[in-house]
Amino acid sequence: MAYKKTIEESMKWNLELTGLRYSLIKEMVNRPEIIDMRLSELDGEVKGVRDLVQIFDMIRRDSTEVINSLFSYGFWYVTDAIAQRF
Repeated sequence: MAYKKTIEESMKWNLELTGLRYSLIKEMVNRPEIIDMRLSELDGEVKGVRDLVQIFDMIRRDSTEVINSLFSYGFWYVTDAIAQRF
């Protein structure tokens, strides 16, 4: 069940990202000066940029939580293993 949901969300995200890519390419052809702009600067100008930035922020936040959890688990596992030896 979770695997299917993950696949569906991944496909949806890839389709949205591809659509945004095409719209950005069209915009760059018409306005070459936006090539050097950051995505956050294009927020109000190109449709979908705000959603993409929010997705990247969500991925960054969730990844940080996972890494912190793994480090915390590793710390307590090692601490417990050392404590059991004494």
